[in-house]
Amino acid sequence: MDHVDTEQDISWIEYSGVYRRGNVYAGLHQFIAPELVRGRMKTMISDMNSDLEEATKSGKIDPVAFSAKYCHNFVNVHPFLDGNGRTCCLILNAMLLKYGGNLVCLGEQGDDCKQYVDIAVRAALGDDFDDDDEFKPKHYKELASFTLKHFTESMRKLVQVLKRKQ
Repeated sequence: MDHVDTEQDISWIEYSGVYRRGNVYAGLHQFIAPELVRGRMKTMISDMNSDLEEATKSGKIDPVAFSAKYCHNFVNVHPFLDGNGRTCCLILNAMLLKYGGNLVCLGEQGDDCKQYVDIAVRAALGDDFDDDDEFKPKHYKELASFTLKHFTESMRKLVQVLKRKQ
């Protein structure tokens, strides 16, 4: 966030690395209240650690589903005043690289950014209307499909490069 000031003329020094203190919106969608952010982030990290522990025990992890799930969870908490989308992409790619050995470049092709934002908004709206956690649909599945498409394309390009080097 170095030297990136917000649209409200708030200096990056005041907000970088600090959970937001006010409401934030994406269009008409209002993200969770600021007083809930800290607890939701703790829950997200705890859930992620539990999922990783389970994956370690079983020896299996789906890097696309795992990264999409936590990218979705993070962006829907929207913990910071600015930089949530960039941080979300870092989370997505850090997990994909660590557990899948590759990265995805969202926004590189045509209307990718718009598609990603549309997917994120639909998922957030779906989360807003599902109160029963036990039967709650996994709204990150569309993001996982979108990510898988880009992950596959990225792997295809890597294979082509490696073949040329032989």
